[in-house]
Amino acid sequence: MKKKTIALLGNPNVGKTSLFNRITKLNQKVGNYPGITVEKRQGTVKVHDIEYTVIDLPGTYTLYPNSLDEEVVLNTLLNKESKDYPDLVVVVSEPSTINRGTIIYQQVREIGHPAIFVINMEDEIKDKGLHIDIARLEAYLKTKVYKTNARTGKGIDTLIQNLETPVSPYFGALDLPSQYHDALNEAKKLFPLETEYKTWIHLALDSSSALSEDVNEKLDTIRKRYNLSTQQLQKDEAILRHDRIQNELDNIITKSQNKKLSSNRKDR
Repeated sequence: MKKKTIALLGNPNVGKTSLFNRITKLNQKVGNYPGITVEKRQGTVKVHDIEYTVIDLPGTYTLYPNSLDEEVVLNTLLNKESKDYPDLVVVVSEPSTINRGTIIYQQVREIGHPAIFVINMEDEIKDKGLHIDIARLEAYLKTKVYKTNARTGKGIDTLIQNLETPVSPYFGALDLPSQYHDALNEAKKLFPLETEYKTWIHLALDSSSALSEDVNEKLDTIRKRYNLSTQQLQKDEAILRHDRIQNELDNIITKSQNKKLSSNRKDR
């Protein structure tokens, strides 16, 4: 039987862990990542002739880590030598925060991962007066979008049966700030086989445990040569990405004026 790895990724409080429980049922185990006290949830699901290891990554709003949990997310997605390196990333969002889910989805695609997009808590689409043009959202994200309700199980079987559906190529890379192009071009020489955005992430981090000490030192030399602040690089990207996504989703997701977009549901 073929074996593949799937990573579930999403913002906090989108029902990601509930979705994980539905997909894996009781075929799961909970432990810690090696050397740290961050909880690791993983399980299995068999579909046709493939056994998938499903990893429930900690919730995060961005790939840039501010905690041990978020470092786990980044390292899992960057380190090709890791046994947890995914064949597919399932980005989980919920109706009222699709823009935030799109941010992390784009980051994942731009570093080179195939990914699909799940709108969980799909019952809240109507409850919150939202209209989501799924066909246009799929065209925008360049991937399949699935609607699920992890609380009731709706849409879970469809998602599972389509895990092996090929993911479309992604060419929607963010236009990175022009003032950093010289430094980025120099850094790209260290990563000739990687995407431009993956190189950008390495440049925008003070250091990365996914890289050797030598490469980290060379990146630090580039940052010093061009007087770069990692915090400023991350901030500039965040502003660009947020504004672009907000504008591009305006005609894909619309809402009635008399509905509130807040949700007090929590991930369990």
